[in-house]
Amino acid sequence: MKLSTLHAVSNGRRVQTEDLMWAKSVFDISVHNSKMFIEESSVSNEWERDVKKVLSKVAKGEQGGVISHSRLVNRFPAIQPRNMKQILAHLIESESIQIVKKERTPEVKFYQAT
Repeated sequence: MKLSTLHAVSNGRRVQTEDLMWAKSVFDISVHNSKMFIEESSVSNEWERDVKKVLSKVAKGEQGGVISHSRLVNRFPAIQPRNMKQILAHLIESESIQIVKKERTPEVKFYQAT
């Protein structure tokens, strides 16, 4: 109601149906844009937060939808190597990500979201 009142007053009139519709659309857009941030922030512990961050980075990918192991590790210097290894193993086991081999560099691990 406050948004619709603000919209109406800024246009020099009383609240009308179009002001209410405008306020509802502003609210819907705000909720939609905040959803991802809320999901990332709503973790119960550090492990879940790190898993979500790593999965998000892999899902965004870099070169052709994949990211190399070294680039992924370098993106998260605060995550201890042992924890990163456990996170990657967990994501692979849960089939959230997969290892992708490239013909040019078969010795380098690349990850891709599934």
